[in-house]
Amino acid sequence: MKQVIAKCNKLITFFNSSHYWGGQLSIEAANDWNDSTFTDKSISIPLGQLCLRSDAQCQQHGLSAVPNDIITTVLNDSEFWSQLGQLIKVAKPIVDAIGNLESREANLADGMLELIHCAREMIQIPFDANEDDHDFWIHAKKVFNYQFYSMNTPIHSLALFLHPLTRRFAISQAASGCSMQFLSKTALEVALK
Repeated sequence: MKQVIAKCNKLITFFNSSHYWGGQLSIEAANDWNDSTFTDKSISIPLGQLCLRSDAQCQQHGLSAVPNDIITTVLNDSEFWSQLGQLIKVAKPIVDAIGNLESREANLADGMLELIHCAREMIQIPFDANEDDHDFWIHAKKVFNYQFYSMNTPIHSLALFLHPLTRRFAISQAASGCSMQFLSKTALEVALK
């Protein structure tokens, strides 16, 4: 997956730094944009059409061509696109959670609710045995779960309890909630600081 990220970085850096090719990609993407979802296909089709152009493959009219390694990645590396699709699927719930929290004034309970929603989305992402890398899949979920539980501190549980819409959720057994005694102790510790 690190190689996929390195190739993505190279693609993005080239098209962002080239005024001409970045503009051409924007035009190509606007012509091909048929829905608002961000997928590997929504990226690969405009890039592929652009890399097939003769002026992209060799220098013309004083404009530099697209580098050969980028053209090879875009046109010939199907494994790159498959892995990029998996990376997008795994990262999308996290990116959506960040976007939701940045778009409004969020408090600690809102952040925890977004993390819970993100965890739920991560569990429901379908695994395609024909396309997806199983080791990456397991690793991504393991890292997310570890980070989720390390961020789920007593203060976060207290914030959920104090939020009027999530009070019952914070203490419910279905959500592995905390006891009232635990929440009271946490509140006292916060008050004494």
